[in-house]
Amino acid sequence: MKRIITYGWLLLALVLLMSGVALFIISYKPTLLVPAIEQWIKLNSQRSLRINGDIHFSFFPYANLSLSQLSVSEYQQDDVFASVETMRLTVSLLPLLKGRFVVDHAHISGFQARIVRYQDGTVNIADLLQESGGGFFSAFEIGRIEVENSKLSFQDDMTHQSLDLEALQLTATQVATESLRQIKMQSGLVFRHWRSSDRSSPRTAQLKIRLETEEAVFNQENLASGPVFLSVQTLPEDRDAGAVEHISTRVSIAGLRQIGNLLISPHVHMELGLQHNGYSVNAVLDTALEVRMSGPEGSLSDLQLAFDFFHPDYLIKSVNGYFKGYLDFDGITEQLRMDLQGQINNSAVKTIMQVQDFTQQTHAFRIEIDRLDLTALLPDGQSESKGKASDVQAEGAAIPDFSELEQLGLNGSIQIGLLSMGDIHLSDIQLMLRPGKNDFLIEPSE
Repeated sequence: MKRIITYGWLLLALVLLMSGVALFIISYKPTLLVPAIEQWIKLNSQRSLRINGDIHFSFFPYANLSLSQLSVSEYQQDDVFASVETMRLTVSLLPLLKGRFVVDHAHISGFQARIVRYQDGTVNIADLLQESGGGFFSAFEIGRIEVENSKLSFQDDMTHQSLDLEALQLTATQVATESLRQIKMQSGLVFRHWRSSDRSSPRTAQLKIRLETEEAVFNQENLASGPVFLSVQTLPEDRDAGAVEHISTRVSIAGLRQIGNLLISPHVHMELGLQHNGYSVNAVLDTALEVRMSGPEGSLSDLQLAFDFFHPDYLIKSVNGYFKGYLDFDGITEQLRMDLQGQINNSAVKTIMQVQDFTQQTHAFRIEIDRLDLTALLPDGQSESKGKASDVQAEGAAIPDFSELEQLGLNGSIQIGLLSMGDIHLSDIQLMLRPGKNDFLIEPSE
């Protein structure tokens, strides 16, 4: 019995000694643990972790961890996949004993990551998307996370496009494994498109993006969110330039939730403003949303669209319109159908459009306009025909050049019952668009 007690005390002393050494290393010489951590990451993920900066760890009054100059490699490669300049974490210790990782506050600066889809359709994060059989922690919670001066890149080699979120600023509160209370993000957005695999001279668009959402829940069985707001816009560098370009889009989604395989929202509101080469377009859309996630397929029901269009070279006031209808789409059969009825400058308009086979760009449509009077829209001096209306014939009418539309694969018709421009009246106008061939039929009104 005495021997057992003696061995017990020796074992306890050895445990305390090892704990003291571990505590000393963690508190004062944490860099001694770096090789072991890097080796463990290499064996378990086949990615290389590099910690080239300082490591600071303190237990009191909270468990605080500070790291700098971290990088993670691509899967089974040495190229850098993601990196962080500085990271500070304040961690609660007691939840660790229950397998829960609870961070009271996290601050990350200089985070960069690049997500790539290769020519064969594979992605460089495929290994990270696989469900793991286990781990140290069954769940995690972050009270507040702040990300600043960061960059996230998406590169698609299949479509020769890339999307960069630059100067990324993000704040999120009460982030858990399957939910978050609030997230706010703002960033610059740079879109590039190459005509081929040659990456020289890409087409580039630069925008600003802002995203806000509240009370989001996400898991395999359920998805729901409170208000969602998205804003994308670009501001011209030189507002006095002759060809000012400006795009502004705002989208708000209310009550987004998943019911079974359906993703629905009772109200989606979208605003679009566009200025380019002298003309301007403004549009407001309101609709209900229903998407079947397995397709995807769905509809925009109870769709309402209001818009106005203006060009100072051709119009003295804007053209405005209002439409109501619906839009259905099916991603499996690659079909889209739109049925809208409304008015353009008090002229009744019916529009039916069907898109088949997105890759082949076969667009079937039919547009019917009861009557359209353009007199009040024409600039001064262009509305007077000086008594030549009776001489207007189909052969002599000035028809716009629609040859560029042929490459869109349009297949449909535009019918106008009566078109008026000053003293000129044209009736029963039919514009037939076919792939590779356009036909025009115009008759003068008596």
